[in-house]
Amino acid sequence: VESRTQDASLMDIAPTLLNLNSYPVPEQMDGEVIQGVSSREPEFYQARDFYESRRGSEKDEEIQKRMESLGYL
Repeated sequence: VESRTQDASLMDIAPTLLNLNSYPVPEQMDGEVIQGVSSREPEFYQARDFYESRRGSEKDEEIQKRMESLGYL
């Protein structure tokens, strides 16, 4: 039995899982697909809103006001 090791980072898990499940990987995503885990060649795409901040909803604002009234914020 031949043992092989490969350097991988925690950042490589997300793109590798996307590739294993046949999803395209955002080009902006940190990490790389771990070679040898999947025989499938990774497909990449340019996500337009990858770095956009999350927009708050009314529910988020309600929660924040409640936490402030309770002294948490």
